[in-house]
Amino acid sequence: MAFENAKRLLQNKHARLSTTTEGIYDDNLIVLFWENIEAKHVTECINFLNESTQRVINAPSVFYDISFDSDLHHLHAYYREQDQRIYRVLAPNAITTSSITQSATKWRLLSGETYQAGTSNVVLVMYNVNPANIVALETEALSETFTDSIYLLGGTQLTGTWFNIARESDFQSDTGLYDLRWYISRYNTKEYIFHYKRNEEVTVVNFFKHHMTSGDISNFEDQYYFDKDSPGDYYVSTAGDPTNYISKNGDTTQTGSLSSISKPSKITDAQDGRTVNYVQKPDRENGEIDISVELIYETSRSAGTSAPTENSISNPSTAFIQQYGEPERITKYIGSFKAISLPSSQDVSGTVATGGRSKSVKRVVNPEVQGNLYYYDLFEEIYTAPQDDGDAWMFTSSDLIFERERKTVANYITDRTGSLGFEPFDSLDGNTATTGPVYSTVEVSTKRTKNVIKHRKYFVRHPLAADLTAAGITGLETASTSPTSVTQFRVVRLSKDLFAVERIVTTLGTKEVDNDNRTISSHARYKIQGSGDMDTEIQTDGLTGGT
Repeated sequence: MAFENAKRLLQNKHARLSTTTEGIYDDNLIVLFWENIEAKHVTECINFLNESTQRVINAPSVFYDISFDSDLHHLHAYYREQDQRIYRVLAPNAITTSSITQSATKWRLLSGETYQAGTSNVVLVMYNVNPANIVALETEALSETFTDSIYLLGGTQLTGTWFNIARESDFQSDTGLYDLRWYISRYNTKEYIFHYKRNEEVTVVNFFKHHMTSGDISNFEDQYYFDKDSPGDYYVSTAGDPTNYISKNGDTTQTGSLSSISKPSKITDAQDGRTVNYVQKPDRENGEIDISVELIYETSRSAGTSAPTENSISNPSTAFIQQYGEPERITKYIGSFKAISLPSSQDVSGTVATGGRSKSVKRVVNPEVQGNLYYYDLFEEIYTAPQDDGDAWMFTSSDLIFERERKTVANYITDRTGSLGFEPFDSLDGNTATTGPVYSTVEVSTKRTKNVIKHRKYFVRHPLAADLTAAGITGLETASTSPTSVTQFRVVRLSKDLFAVERIVTTLGTKEVDNDNRTISSHARYKIQGSGDMDTEIQTDGLTGGT
């Protein structure tokens, strides 16, 4: 979304400091507002202010009636019908606490869902958390339940009893700060599902299931289907029956055919546009296993394949754009062991499949010493790089712009009538600012389209020569070049366990005359200073444009 109206309406110079207590809960918050926003633009404006790219206002910042010398961190934006204003709540410092009290809360609602079975699952979020505090806030000891005690920005109280499910965080490279999410539910059950929009193109689904046995794990992997087109919906089939479901979102009264769902998929299935992170967490004391699943869905958007217009770029076709930063990861619990010594390495063993597209690593976690024995848990982590059907190149991005060039083709001097060979006058002989010579520069402007298209293939290690061959990648060491087209390759590391070979194709269009040719003219007045000495004094009257 371009947010063109929001950018026009929500300029800082029009934002005023709130003089009421509306939205001000402590001394560490700043509340700004804009007035006279048309109703048809309110939703766009709110979405724009709450968008991930608007997390920080860099210092110095100047508003209608106040200025700040420190960075301001976005917390919340909302519209108040009573005074028809859009409010923006900002913090001058990064967040260091996770208070839920009415006077100090920084939590806001990210998403929520109430299912027919009666379960209410809510995701709360705090933006702009200080890196020095994020670990403590994410792992702090919390009560199992909270009753009438959770307040949100804006003064909203979550009434009733809410169960604590989990917390997690994401680092934001644009700000250097963290987002902290808190998953809570109105009812205490064995399984929970949450979903939220990370941005316009990415939806995240988190699923938690508790108190499972090894048999439950197999049933979950074989019988649970997640709906790509309706994130947050999931279905459970009967064992051995991949065609029908016996419950939806935990509600056993909802049954039907899986074929009636557009794009259901188990977590063990490959699905275009979806990344799966699956973790098993065993309880050594009772042998039960908790699982957590993160499903990341990325939607299609314009690929930018048509020529740009003068003032905008037209992108009529649609192609899936990959935005991967991590490989798919499945973590499986193997078992708990005791021995007279620990394995010699934290990584007990690891293998990379031929082609470098997947790898398996066994790890020792939670080691403990009791007497003369060592106790530890053994996990297997399976990493799988994103791969298109048929191992085709995966479209990453397309940038389509105008490349412009301006050249000076002539410089000359004339009198005011346009005659060349002009001789300077002595300003003492009656020459004035309106009768002196004219200096002119003629410039010619050209333009052409420049289209840069990127595709990727992904690997779980820095690709070897054999990996490239297996993936059908040739020409990595050389670039294919023509006067109007250049193909380049590079290897990029996206994370600890994900690499990509990137193919970059730059195509240049035909040069054409831009609509910006012009003649630049300035008036110059000459004067003679002293006997026999002639100096010049140039007075610029401004530019005169022309074609």
